[in-house]
Amino acid sequence: MNWVLGIVAAAILLAAAMFLRLVEATFVRLGRARASGLDESNGNGERHNGDRDNGHPSTSPKASLEQLVEDREVVLGPVSLLRVLAQVTLVGGVTWVAASRTGAAGVVAAMAVTAIVMFGVTEAMPRRWGVEANDRMARVLAPVARVLSRTGPLAWVARLLAFPARAVGPAATQGDSGEVTEDELVALASAAAQASLIEDSEAELIGQIMELGDTIVREVMVPRPDMITVSLDDSVADALEKVIASGFTRLPVTDASVDDLRGIVLAKDLVAAYLHGTPTGRPGSDGVVTCAQVLRPATFVPETKRVSDLMREMQESKSHLAIAVDEYGGVAGLVTLEDIIEELVGEIADEYDADEALVQEADDGAFVFSGRLPASRLAEVLELRLPEGDWDTVGGLVLDRMGHVPETGETTDLDGWCLSALEVEGRRINLVGARRGVDPAGSG
Repeated sequence: MNWVLGIVAAAILLAAAMFLRLVEATFVRLGRARASGLDESNGNGERHNGDRDNGHPSTSPKASLEQLVEDREVVLGPVSLLRVLAQVTLVGGVTWVAASRTGAAGVVAAMAVTAIVMFGVTEAMPRRWGVEANDRMARVLAPVARVLSRTGPLAWVARLLAFPARAVGPAATQGDSGEVTEDELVALASAAAQASLIEDSEAELIGQIMELGDTIVREVMVPRPDMITVSLDDSVADALEKVIASGFTRLPVTDASVDDLRGIVLAKDLVAAYLHGTPTGRPGSDGVVTCAQVLRPATFVPETKRVSDLMREMQESKSHLAIAVDEYGGVAGLVTLEDIIEELVGEIADEYDADEALVQEADDGAFVFSGRLPASRLAEVLELRLPEGDWDTVGGLVLDRMGHVPETGETTDLDGWCLSALEVEGRRINLVGARRGVDPAGSG
């Protein structure tokens, strides 16, 4: 009879330790963002508004998941304390029985068997369930976790025993709170695409949106040397010729120099002025309508401004073009709403855009890159690590590596790749070649 009672007691303690370990593993794994999502969905993944009474969340298991992970110690403290008590009682009981019935060898054998059984039943199995079926286990175990977290004496003892760990342990850092970070969100999107839960294009778009938050105007702007401008005194007819030649519908207007930028002109204003005179009906003193008479104010932004902030400002102001200025007040370039959108969805070409490939690959494994291609794209294609530097483009990278304006054909090496300046125009590198292997001559 005593043997039967002992076996039953051991089984109860083993089951309790297993169950408590399952609760612990589930709520350690469950993140705050995921808990919030589960609160707003039912078991089929459908969204609902939740049960609320007078503006307060209900106390249903689903509605309390986010509250449970808000302060994990309230849940994990009592659960861990009970689990340890169950395991210690089980090991102590088995050891006492073995010591009273057998010798030292029997005690060692009983402890070894107990350790193996406890590892499989109370550690490996519940941990796997809590991780791999986290959503389902969180919904099922939420009522138990809520009851344990509200058991006052048990929670007080657990907090008291955990105080030394909190006092000497490391301080919490970003990412330790259970919130999903940007890298984790991108990884989740990639995993969802691999599991065919979302399209590959949707996962890529999520990644681009994450990157957009860290992108500044300087990385997407049209640089100053590539800007097409008109003069303040140019006639409307001359400005229209530049519009037709460039295909741009908005052109900056300068006076003495590019840094003396006065505003922008729109193609539709130029056409209206050309056909009907200025909006006020008054031509210039010599009878010629100039850009100064159809000028619109320009928006100036620092080149270090985040493009995500600029996009919202451009939407609110109904502006499609902004002038980027450097820290000294000089014009660094211009950025359009199209440039920002292209960071999300890729290149947007129209009937007037030249078909220019920014990356070309030869049959022998060599590459040709446009000098204005973002250096991050080169690193992605060549699978290399970029050095630290104050540059954004491939041309800027090569210029920095060489330390001077190179001659055409001059080379430098980077992480096992030989980079060569294939086309140099003035002080600007237009084309860069890349071939596996370091330049034997050691140029640059």
